[in-house]
Amino acid sequence: MVRKLHKTGKGVLGMKLIGEGAFRNSDEKRDKSISYVLGLGCVDAMVVGFEKIEEIDDFAARVRKVPRKPALAAASALQACTV
Repeated sequence: MVRKLHKTGKGVLGMKLIGEGAFRNSDEKRDKSISYVLGLGCVDAMVVGFEKIEEIDDFAARVRKVPRKPALAAASALQACTV
């Protein structure tokens, strides 16, 4: 259903990726959750809440570890150049 919505031009947001904090103490669960969402290939943006500034850096590092499809990698590189 999510892919179908994405194909029709609807924006898809990934939310509660850290299980509302339930995955806070599990590196494996956080990595799997982020990999799953990014692997779908149809999530346009992610909304993640943080309680500590260190969690932002940790999340960003986990996102960078996820292998990207060529089109996503190119888009990521372009975005990094324009921010």
